[in-house]
Amino acid sequence: MSETKLRNVEINRRTVEELSESLNEPAWMRELRLLAWRLFEEMPMPRHKEEAWRRFPVRQIPDLKKVEFFAPGEPKEVAAADEIGGVFSSSLAAEKDVSGTMVHIDGKPVYRAVSDELEKSGVVFVPLSQAVREYPELVKRYFMSDGVALTENKFAALHGALWNGGMFLYVPKNVEVSLPLQSLIGIEKPGLGSFYHTLIVAEEGSSVSILEDRISAAGGPALNAEVMEVFVGKGARVRYVNLQQWDTERWNFTTQHTLVDRDGDFVWLVGSLGGGRTKDFIRTDLVGPGASSQVYGFMFLEGAQLVDQSTYQRHAVGQTYSNLLFRNVLRDKARSVFYGMIRVEPDAQATDAYQANNNLMLSDDARADTIPGLEIIANDVRCSHGATVGRIDPEQLFYLQARGLPRVEAERLIVHGFFEPILTRIPLERVREKMSDIVDKRFSR
Repeated sequence: MSETKLRNVEINRRTVEELSESLNEPAWMRELRLLAWRLFEEMPMPRHKEEAWRRFPVRQIPDLKKVEFFAPGEPKEVAAADEIGGVFSSSLAAEKDVSGTMVHIDGKPVYRAVSDELEKSGVVFVPLSQAVREYPELVKRYFMSDGVALTENKFAALHGALWNGGMFLYVPKNVEVSLPLQSLIGIEKPGLGSFYHTLIVAEEGSSVSILEDRISAAGGPALNAEVMEVFVGKGARVRYVNLQQWDTERWNFTTQHTLVDRDGDFVWLVGSLGGGRTKDFIRTDLVGPGASSQVYGFMFLEGAQLVDQSTYQRHAVGQTYSNLLFRNVLRDKARSVFYGMIRVEPDAQATDAYQANNNLMLSDDARADTIPGLEIIANDVRCSHGATVGRIDPEQLFYLQARGLPRVEAERLIVHGFFEPILTRIPLERVREKMSDIVDKRFSR
C-alpha cells in the first residue's frame, strides 16, 4: 500500500476519507471520522470569555484546517531497538527491564517487541491502527465513547477525524503484567504534527504499568491534537506515566480522560518539559465505590514556554478517593496556568479528595496562575485544596552557598528536592535518571 502524504493542504471531508482508506479501516471507523469532522466544523474556536481558555493566547492559534501530517501506509519497521537512533534512543529502557516496547516515528509504528510472558498472557499491546482491524469490537466499545467524547472540545473532534498513530493496550481479567510496558512517540520531521491516540483498557483484577514518552527533534511550527483514554476496571491497578518533551515551536493540545471503576486503583504521572504553547485537559472520573486515583504532575519551563492545564477530579459515587499534586518550576519568561476542579456529585457521600499546585519561580519575569476550585453537592465529604507560588527561600540558598556551592549549583539542588516527591514515582530507574539529567542540563546552559 502506498503512503498517503498530506502536507500543509486544506483539510476537508475528502482528506478524512482518504486517510481512512489509506489505513484500510472498517466502515464504522470511517463513519466515526466523518462524524468527528462534521462536529469539528460546527464547533466554534475557543474564546477568551470561556474560563478554560481565558489565559491562553487563543487568537494566535494557527489555522486548524492547514496541518502537516503523514497517514501511515506500510510502516518501515526496524528489527531492533538499537536501530532507533537520533534523539529517541536515549528514551528507551533496556528490554530486560520491560515487558514490551512500542515505537512510533512520524505517525508510523516502526518497532514492537514483547516478552514471551506477555505474549502468552493474552495481553494485547499493538498499534491502534492494527487493533482497529484485528480487535474491532474491543476498540469500538471504548474508542472516544465513554472516555473522551468527540464533543469534548474542538481539538478532540479534530483528533477524532485525523488521528494517525496510536497505542492500544488491553489487559484481560486477573492478568498481572510483572514489568512495565513502554511506548515512545517520536517526531523526526520538522513541522510535522501529531494526532496520536492512547487507548488503555485494564479489565477486572488486572495490573499493569505503562510509560509513554513523547519527544521531537527541533523544527518549525507544528500542531498536535492528541487524546489519551484509560479505563480501570473493578479492582484493577494501573500505573501510567505520560512524559512530554516536544520541541518549543509546537502548539500542543491534549484531552486526557480516565475512568476508574469499583475498587480500582489508578496512579498517573504527567510530566511536561517541552512544547511552545500547550493546553492540557486532564480528567479522572471515579465511577465505582472504593475507586481511587492519584495524579502527579511536574513541569520545568523556560524561555517563553506556556503550559495551561485544566484538571478535573469527578467523584460520581461515594466512598472514593482522589489526590492531585502538581509541581512546577519556571524561569526566564515562562508561564504556567493551573485550573483545577474537584467535583463531588450529590450521591457521592464519604468522598475524600485533595488537590495542590506548587510553583517555584527562578526569575522575576516568570509567571504562574493557579486557580484551584471545589464543586461539592454532597454533605458528608472531606475535600480541600491548596496552592503556592514563590521564590526559592533565601535561607536555603544562604545555607548551601555558605558551604561553598555556587548559586547555580545551589538552585539546582533545591529544584531536585522540589521535584523529588514526583519523580520517585516513575517506575523505571533509567527514566528517572533521564529526567534528573534534563534538570541538570537546564542549569548548565
